[in-house]
Amino acid sequence: MLFALLACPAAFTQGAERRALLVAIDSYSGEPARHPGDRGHQPEQRRERGRREWTDLQGAVNDAESIRQVLVSRYGFEPGNVHLLTDADATRDGILRAMVERLVTPAREGDACLFYYAGHGSRVPNRLSPEADGLDETRVPHDSRKGIPDIRDKELARIFNDILDKGARLTAIFDSCHSASAARGLPVQRAVRALAASAAAEVEDAGDPRGPPEERGAIIISASQESQSAEELIDENGVAHGAFTWALLKALRSAPAQEPLTELFSLARSYLLSQGGSQEPVLAGCPAGCSEPLFGLHAAVPDGKVRAIVHSVAAGGEVEILGGRAAGIAEGSELETDAARGGQGSYRLRVVRTLGLTRSLGVVESASGGRPAPGDSLVMVRWASGDGPLLRIWMPPPMASRDDVLAAARELAELRSLANIRWVVDPIADSPTHTIRWSGSDWTLTGDGARDVRLGRTLRASGLARRLAGPSPRPVSLYAHLPPTRGMVEAMALHQAGSAGALRLDDAPRHAAFVLAGRLDGAVLSYAWVRPNAPPGATGSSGGLPLRTHWVPLGAPGRSEVEVADELAMLSRRLARIQGWLQIESPPATASFPYRLLVRGDGVPELRDGASIRAGTSFELLLSSSGRPAGPFTQRRYVYLLALDSDGAIRIGFPPRGRGNVENHLPALDPGGRLPEEIRLVSGVAGPPFGATTFILVTTSDPLPDPGILESRAVWSERSAAGAAGGLERLLGGLAFGARSGGQVTPLSWSIQRLTFDCRP
Repeated sequence: MLFALLACPAAFTQGAERRALLVAIDSYSGEPARHPGDRGHQPEQRRERGRREWTDLQGAVNDAESIRQVLVSRYGFEPGNVHLLTDADATRDGILRAMVERLVTPAREGDACLFYYAGHGSRVPNRLSPEADGLDETRVPHDSRKGIPDIRDKELARIFNDILDKGARLTAIFDSCHSASAARGLPVQRAVRALAASAAAEVEDAGDPRGPPEERGAIIISASQESQSAEELIDENGVAHGAFTWALLKALRSAPAQEPLTELFSLARSYLLSQGGSQEPVLAGCPAGCSEPLFGLHAAVPDGKVRAIVHSVAAGGEVEILGGRAAGIAEGSELETDAARGGQGSYRLRVVRTLGLTRSLGVVESASGGRPAPGDSLVMVRWASGDGPLLRIWMPPPMASRDDVLAAARELAELRSLANIRWVVDPIADSPTHTIRWSGSDWTLTGDGARDVRLGRTLRASGLARRLAGPSPRPVSLYAHLPPTRGMVEAMALHQAGSAGALRLDDAPRHAAFVLAGRLDGAVLSYAWVRPNAPPGATGSSGGLPLRTHWVPLGAPGRSEVEVADELAMLSRRLARIQGWLQIESPPATASFPYRLLVRGDGVPELRDGASIRAGTSFELLLSSSGRPAGPFTQRRYVYLLALDSDGAIRIGFPPRGRGNVENHLPALDPGGRLPEEIRLVSGVAGPPFGATTFILVTTSDPLPDPGILESRAVWSERSAAGAAGGLERLLGGLAFGARSGGQVTPLSWSIQRLTFDCRP
């Protein structure tokens, strides 16, 4: 679980310092430790003891490096005030000592302090814990396998309170999980099984008498519900991250530096859900209208620009800068000398290659009396979209022919007559207890938490029935995950190769957003793309991303393997298009366009992101300034409102369809120069298709010559984005057709906002 604790009281004062300690652990040392009493316990005592089981992680250090980059480039932290503690240095003693030395000791009134932890989490028993479960949440240090105790939440709370006592602001972020339950799905989880009481030394700690930090004006952000795990993923550039940190980074890069925390959280949540994970973030300790920005930095970064520093200049003219993908800098981005920092002359750099999360290479595009030198401060003036696939998919190993798959399906069909077996035809709507799947060489059976059982190359219904029944018949929910044919896989590979980078066909299901699933429904063999980590019993879609596509039958009259593969490819492009719209980042926002999208329905002043809307509900969509005053840099923009439904169809709601750019250059100031607080865009009534509907607000300083390029009812259209006039049109137009349009260079003055609602019958 992840918490962010933000002390709200004091305003950020002039001359205050910003300090951060970032702890990240991918590699855990040593052998699993024997707990006291491992020898000599009675058998029943050994059965009571818990086992801590965990693997090394992939993305924790990447997370910390990325957070450091964003703190420096977007939030005004000096590089020397951001300290990293990773892997072997992140022992229990090392973490606690660094917290005191780097945060507590130097803290002064008004300072902004950040503690960030990425790694494994767990829970241990506490006899005096006020919590109902009697467990303390813990962070697992690097040396935990050697028998070193975890760092408990009550220990951290005392250190946090020491910082708060000095009048400093505190943000503490933990991208880990301490849940004892296993999440359903395939992604890597940042969780360690909790210790049973007999497996750990008894802890008796009633907590700090000063009270929990969140009750002293703190804000708590959780990456997942307490019963959920925090997951890892691979991002669009092939880099591992914690799922919530990945979402938070995208929000931090694109939102204004002074964005209210509730709005920032909503943006991060939408990114997280768009990835297809099962964790649901939580914001607590913050009023619904909380206007505090993250870290409480109201005036620390007034312009919200992305900054980078020149590190070195090669003899051939290439300039290495401290600024990379973590800060939103991509190939094609352009930066120029920071006029606010002074200096002799000026020049502009174009990024030709990113060297990872924190560094890039650029070349001088133009100069006006300036030459690059180490230490120069640069600001981004032209933004480029990141590169990489939009959607990662996986297909299981195929069988040679349709006849082979059908033979296995017919054998399995005999099990449907058994009284103790309930046949599952949709693993999304009905969570199975047991699953049969083809490994590429034989069939395997999984279920009830037991190890995989190899069933052999040829299925026998009679033997499988005996295995499922055991000594006495017991209820079994069985799903047969039938494989595709070799012809289907070969045809799909050809489609993927020609998908303009919209898809990536992974060789393992570990980080795939969708997997290809086969089923037997009656006598019909069919296939669909299914989310591998959907919540048990879930239906429809969540976060704007469908839980599955419709099922495509194989064997229907006139339906060859290639034709089935064609339809599945079409569906995968639809999924890529949806995920593209849900995950695309706009340039770093500033206060020049002070409006946000607001949805109001049936007397409710504002429907929050993620809310449910019943069919027949009347609603209206508006622009709201939330009382923000017009400033000297307030800019009119062209406004476009889209609706993305659960079928993947995109429709333009504003301006009216087919009328081009009509009355969508907003806002118009009144004679007194004041902004209208609200601007009504469109109204409607909720109806089918049911599931997640995402409203997308696009604003740009220049009009889109053909707004219709954003709209597409069909999954594949004859309309082409190739003739669009500018980089923004090519970028957004590519999404409309499920194509990757990465690397497009656009002006900084455009933005995108999203609100997703669950429409129910």
